[in-house]
Amino acid sequence: TLTPVFTTMNQTRRVGDIVYNSGGMQQTIQEGQTATRQLQGDSWIWHNDIGYIVPSGNDSAFIEARTVSGNYNLVGTSDRAVSEPVATFWFNHGPQPQGKNYSYIMLPAVSVEETEAAAAEPHVNVLHHSDSIHAVAHHLTRSVGIAFFEAGTVEISDGVDVTVDAPALVILRNRLGGMEVTVSDPEYRLTDLTLEIG
Repeated sequence: TLTPVFTTMNQTRRVGDIVYNSGGMQQTIQEGQTATRQLQGDSWIWHNDIGYIVPSGNDSAFIEARTVSGNYNLVGTSDRAVSEPVATFWFNHGPQPQGKNYSYIMLPAVSVEETEAAAAEPHVNVLHHSDSIHAVAHHLTRSVGIAFFEAGTVEISDGVDVTVDAPALVILRNRLGGMEVTVSDPEYRLTDLTLEIG
């Protein structure tokens, strides 16, 4: 049997309730309750002042709340056994995924109400998501972030393309009087880079 591939949004010590909205219904997994839930359609999760918005069109997203037991000797720090409540939020891509994708928006330092409002009217949208390019727009800050995993071109708005000749991270910010462009080579391999906007 083939094992499914997962992408974890977060796995953390559980603090308080987990509130989520799936299929248009807000529900709560109360502190101390053990549960696993599969999210449906546009959904969101809130736990410990962090919100997660999961747009529809993703692979199956899940929430799990349970107590996990272990021993620190597995990481070589002591022989003390521990049991802690843990909250895990993840995507299940299935076994041997091909052409699968996922996206989510993480909101730090928010309330349940702020998470719900942001999910109802997200200010972030995915412009492009492929193996070679990820591009996201944030409408409040009038900015676009692009991760080019190889040379390529992406359309960021009607008739406006961004092209690079090598892998790079690009942030574009609309400012009064022009556009601010920030480019990075996180792998420190490039000696030069050509960037075209047009």
